[in-house]
Amino acid sequence: MFRRSHLDSLTSASASPYAPGIDFFSNNICEDHLIGDLLWRNPVPEQASGEKWRNHGLVFGDVAIQPMASTSVADYIARRVRWLRVRKWTVILATLVEPGVESILCSAYAAFAMTTLPQLREALGLPSSWTAFVFVWLMYITAWMGVDRLTYNKLHSVASVELDEDTPSFARPPQGPRRSFGEWLAAWLGREVLALPIWVFAVLGGTTVKWRNKTFWVGMDMKVYKYDGHESNDEDVPTRATSKARCD
Repeated sequence: MFRRSHLDSLTSASASPYAPGIDFFSNNICEDHLIGDLLWRNPVPEQASGEKWRNHGLVFGDVAIQPMASTSVADYIARRVRWLRVRKWTVILATLVEPGVESILCSAYAAFAMTTLPQLREALGLPSSWTAFVFVWLMYITAWMGVDRLTYNKLHSVASVELDEDTPSFARPPQGPRRSFGEWLAAWLGREVLALPIWVFAVLGGTTVKWRNKTFWVGMDMKVYKYDGHESNDEDVPTRATSKARCD
């Protein structure tokens, strides 16, 4: 969340052909990150006049909810690929280290360290063997899955949402029985197993993205361009900037 006046003030002096505010980022798919970065790095008018403002703050209790129940596996993969191909030019370092913070690879790092480094092996009494490696890896994966399950239940309780007649159905507490643990586990395993292959394909497999039945390519300047079988430098607007963030 941000003040419209703050964003307008930071984009009004630009030579961009687009209007100040969100429209300024019409050629960017990752406008939410760019807006946050712009507000973080530049003083807003109140700061220029001597007031003290913090760069950000946490609002406890408010949860961002997006419906995903009807998303197919193919659509999910395409969505993740689109995010990564945009992010690899926006936050390169974070994109490069992303596989290491996913459950399968991160748990493997921990298992390797605990069964290979002499100091850790001796302190924990673990042998240097593949059996010990697999045991530690499974222990970490199980703990990771448990935390994800607790987080899932907490978020889907929507206990912090203030309900009224305008609250959409997906943001309301479930009326019937919850999704079974078996269904949740299948989705969780699919997500974790697909994480690394999706990352490899997205980061190393090209720069084109599908957006609302049109194909674009993402440049190093973080803008999207028309793609008609070859990469051109003709800028295109994927959709109205006011609605992009809701459909990422």
